[in-house]
Amino acid sequence: MIEPLGRSRALLGLTETLSRHGVDSKALLAKTGIDFDPADEPERWVPFRAILACYELAAQQSRRPDFGLELAQSRDFAFFGPLNLILKYAPNFETALKEFQRFASVQVSGGYETSLQSSGDTCIYEFFVTESMRPISNQWVEESLLTTVKTARMFLGADYSPRAIYVKHSPISSKKKYVHYFGVAPEFDSEIDGVAFHSSAFKVRNRAEDLDVLGLVTSVLAVQVGWTQGDLASNVRSLIRRSLPTGQFSIEVIADQLCTSRRTLQRQLAQRNLSYEGLLEEVRMMLSAELLEDGNLRLSSIAYHLGFREQSAFNHAFKRWYGVTPGERRRRSRMAKGEGADALATRTHSDQDRSRRGDVNALSRAD
Repeated sequence: MIEPLGRSRALLGLTETLSRHGVDSKALLAKTGIDFDPADEPERWVPFRAILACYELAAQQSRRPDFGLELAQSRDFAFFGPLNLILKYAPNFETALKEFQRFASVQVSGGYETSLQSSGDTCIYEFFVTESMRPISNQWVEESLLTTVKTARMFLGADYSPRAIYVKHSPISSKKKYVHYFGVAPEFDSEIDGVAFHSSAFKVRNRAEDLDVLGLVTSVLAVQVGWTQGDLASNVRSLIRRSLPTGQFSIEVIADQLCTSRRTLQRQLAQRNLSYEGLLEEVRMMLSAELLEDGNLRLSSIAYHLGFREQSAFNHAFKRWYGVTPGERRRRSRMAKGEGADALATRTHSDQDRSRRGDVNALSRAD
């Protein structure tokens, strides 16, 4: 499975925050395999799990369980790189979030996804961290949630508080701390990591909006992520792959992210003897085989990552693609590698235990 990567600029502000607590940032970075100063090479790609490990180690060594929150509160948006310009010139908060989703791969390639969903008068911006990395993501998740709230405050005022904060893990700081940062007490041990907003918050106009500049910025970003009119099929495949875990991968959603309509996208694909349904099937087929290579991923997790609501639906689709069930495909692969059942069971349980313990040092090493 491809190693998720992130720009080292995601660590900007880390050194300054650590120095306030007397921690040697250079030594800390070295423990996660980062042997350079992110401020000197902010565009450099590093393993995403190393970024997560830096946040966790920083909290441990500074003895600040609210380190991620402190980092989010103290640093500006420069760590977003060119995405920062979207915040500056977007006409409203909703556009800013949608454009962030569209160009997230400029900052992080794999590792997590986001989803913006509406229900009644409430909109929830949700983070989906890869299952294998969620055990070492507590600090990063809290930092990301507060950064999302800070983004909202750019449009809605410094005193704005969201409707709710949802966090999968248990509290790691005091309730007073969380209320101080978020303005509300988070709901912990939740099923999701996300922020809930009143839908009206998305429509407040940005006094500094500039659609011309925003258009220029997004056109440059589109080139960076490889979305070009000459390679429509690749653009659609890329968006489908990124959107599958969110459940929001209909042709309408993909067309919207390509700034076109459903009918136009269908017509353009038909001109290339392609269809959206065919590309969706192709992406799911290729990705399923890729994910099965990771022996630590449960089949239910793979089904979820592929956008299937039920594992049985995934099983049927996989057998149609490859002639065997995913479980049988995995067993054959393991047999071909000469792995005995006892060794496999021991390795799987060991890996699961290590994940639960949040063994930051082990998970942060770059293979």
